[in-house]
Amino acid sequence: MILVSDMQAVAHDRLRDAEALNAAGRFDGCLYLCGYCVEITLKARICQTLKWAAFPEKPGEFQAYKSFQTHDLDVLLHLSGVEDAIRTGYLSLYELMKKLETKKGPFTFFALFLREESPGLWDLVVSAPWLHEGSKLAVLDELAKELADALGKQALMSFSRIVTLEQDSRTLQAILDEVGTVRRPTKMSGRDLFGLSIGEAYIMKARRPRLAA
Repeated sequence: MILVSDMQAVAHDRLRDAEALNAAGRFDGCLYLCGYCVEITLKARICQTLKWAAFPEKPGEFQAYKSFQTHDLDVLLHLSGVEDAIRTGYLSLYELMKKLETKKGPFTFFALFLREESPGLWDLVVSAPWLHEGSKLAVLDELAKELADALGKQALMSFSRIVTLEQDSRTLQAILDEVGTVRRPTKMSGRDLFGLSIGEAYIMKARRPRLAA
């Protein structure tokens, strides 16, 4: 059996390897490792959904779990319990982020946070220079409307609030110190992430802001 924490560590390390291969132009190797990262991450998610401490690893350990003995990503996604969220919510949110960047300008930070004191309700946490131009209420209203259009009003009910962070916010700096640059959707889980009462995070984008001298 392989522990959930071990799978998460392996997925994190292989993703860094994939990024290095991509930077070196070795795209076939990068693609292979990305697929491996997705597989390991889905297996870790299955364990969390089923409240398993570990995932079967050796042939004998699959005797009672034959349907889990697969490398098929579609099957693993279906078994993970988060298929609907992955196929609709998170992908739609990422597409919304790209749409807003085209329309308004780049984000410094764009993420979903699940606070430990509000299980099942997500915070959309965002930072961008243009978010603080004009009325904050008008900006939040526009973001809420864009979310409703992209995800549907029913999905919008799973959001607790929209949080906008100033470019020089200490909270933003603390988060960026931990996650660094994120160019593609990345999941983080644990306890008190970033020194805050956050148990889970999906980071769509993170980069250092360009602050005025």
